[in-house]
Amino acid sequence: MTAIASNGNRCPVCDTEIILAADRPHPRFPAAMYRQHLCPVCHRDDPAASGLLAFFAVHPMIELSTSSTFAALFQEWLDRVPDPPMVSDEDFDADVEAWHRGDFDA
Repeated sequence: MTAIASNGNRCPVCDTEIILAADRPHPRFPAAMYRQHLCPVCHRDDPAASGLLAFFAVHPMIELSTSSTFAALFQEWLDRVPDPPMVSDEDFDADVEAWHRGDFDA
């Protein structure tokens, strides 16, 4: 798992600059990763994110003196973040068939 600073990255939902993101192994595809964003707007009412949001409200940067606090809050957030939505094999096969029929053409 990799944590990255926002570096100007935008939230895919609301287009606000994200605070950070974490690349996590995808639960269904062993070789794939998915990115979980921490957005100050989308996650402001999310109990899983409240610790990290409070941390960054007080500490704009992670420093050696705050790194252990950040690490604990970061792990707590990751432990509580839901896995990405899963698509069943049946639903996937149905979508492929619909695509072959042209059902998704505009």
